[in-house]
Formats: sequence, structure tokens, C-alpha cells
Amino acid sequence: MHFTVAKRDEMRAVDYIKTVPEVLECHHVMGNISYVLKVQTTSITALEALLRDIGRYGETMTMLVLSSPVQSRQLGA
Repeated sequence: MHFTVAKRDEMRAVDYIKTVPEVLECHHVMGNISYVLKVQTTSITALEALLRDIGRYGETMTMLVLSSPVQSRQLGA
């Protein structure tokens, strides 16, 4: 999920995101978006609720992974 938040709301948004168990990873990035979040929910309904909750702090854009040709790996491994 991409998440864009206004600077004035950033601390509140990050504090909230830290409390959400469905957020597996959160990365502050450069560019047109503020954060990239890796989330996992039990259903589309749960994803909708999560988007609604996080959306109180900024704008979200969601993508679904269909397959992973390269799994997580370590540099130099």
C-alpha cells in the first residue's frame, strides 16, 4: 500500500500505523508518496476497514501481489 500524508498529520499517522497489527512493514520513502506499507488482512472486508481507518490520515493506493518471482533475500547471500 502506498500512503501519502500531509506533514502536519505525519506524526499522528505514524503513531497510529505502529498500533495496527495488519501492518507488517512500514517504510518512509522519497518521491510522490510518504510511506510504503506491507499489510496482510484476513479478508477484503478487513482490507476495506483498514483502508478506511488509515485513510483518515492521508491518501492510500493499494496493490495486491499476484505472484513473487523473487522472494525476500539478503544482499551478498
